[in-house]
Amino acid sequence: MKKFLFLGLLVCSYSFAQTHEIEKKDVTKKEVTKKEFTLEEKQVLIDGEISTTRYVAGGVIGSYIGLGIGHGIVGKYSESGWRFTTGQLVSASLIVAGLSECVGSWVRDEDCSGNTAIVLGVYGYVGFRLWEIYDIWTIVPRHNKRFKELKEQEDKIGFVPLISNDKIGAFLTYRF
Repeated sequence: MKKFLFLGLLVCSYSFAQTHEIEKKDVTKKEVTKKEFTLEEKQVLIDGEISTTRYVAGGVIGSYIGLGIGHGIVGKYSESGWRFTTGQLVSASLIVAGLSECVGSWVRDEDCSGNTAIVLGVYGYVGFRLWEIYDIWTIVPRHNKRFKELKEQEDKIGFVPLISNDKIGAFLTYRF
């Protein structure tokens, strides 16, 4: 059965590739441009589909531990996980810097309630954690959806017309 299918495709492609003389000499050459994948699209195809196990493990660990570790598990650390590692560490550094200033003021029996570093650090840390939890649960479905769309584009049969000044023809292409 496979031999007949292959033979049929070969005959069809040969017959489409034949050129025929046409009488009009004023036919312009038509160039067909084929859509090339961008680097980002090629990377999505190389990465492949992310499994449900990696998705759930990365989501749970990313939701509870943070620091971009969940993104590393699902293979998206270089794309977006590094943001959360950097943001949470900077925010934690602000909290520690603010607390160290407060310790000095407590020793001197001064008020530490207006420490901006602690406030910014807490808001930053909470903001990055909430963003990370949202991102870890949405990045994998977006990636898998995009992968399926690109895979469908990649596996299509194509028909490419070829027109020159005195000849006309066509090519049947199949990408697998």
